[in-house]
Amino acid sequence: NGLITYVADLEGVALKEGDFVAAGDLLATIDDRRQVSVIATAEADVEVSMNQGAQSEATLMQAQANLEKVNADLRLAQTELQRYQLLFEQGAVSESDLDLYQNQVDQATAAVKTAQQDVFSAEASTRSAESTVSSSRSRLNQSAIDLEDTQLVSPIDGIVAYINIREGDYWSTQYFNSSSAQSAIETAPIVVMDLQSFEVELEVKSSAAEAIRPGQ
Repeated sequence: NGLITYVADLEGVALKEGDFVAAGDLLATIDDRRQVSVIATAEADVEVSMNQGAQSEATLMQAQANLEKVNADLRLAQTELQRYQLLFEQGAVSESDLDLYQNQVDQATAAVKTAQQDVFSAEASTRSAESTVSSSRSRLNQSAIDLEDTQLVSPIDGIVAYINIREGDYWSTQYFNSSSAQSAIETAPIVVMDLQSFEVELEVKSSAAEAIRPGQ
């Protein structure tokens, strides 16, 4: 529905009844400024959401790398603690020396827990960003479909039989009346006919009907 802003012309000459058009030819458009604006906004949303997704991926990679590091630190601290535990049992080191390495293990364990939480948080952010990208792309696709709905395109190769619109007219789907073939012809914006396949209704005398044969 909307104001008709364009009716096709063929090589600079306005489209008229009897002109041949090909399937896919643009025949008319209605005002599409709103749809174009929505597409521009949707494209910007997709770009923003993709940038956020890339940032989330980078944060996740950094968190995973940090988790690997603190896990390695914890393993090293545990190894050192075990060594000092043995030395302490042998009387080679003091209890305070042993406590120092126990503290290092405790700190490394806490760092691992923090790093794990960072990874979980980064994974959640990444999933959220992926969902946002998907939603933004869906809105963009729908906007593109809405834009297509502002365009009247010939579905077939054929001849323009009727033109019921002009530039500047307002047209609505409510104007179309399909109650009969004649009503449809008179209310459709543009009618294209395939001359290779159509019906002709005519009246003949009953005495002549028996003489009619296919291919005549």
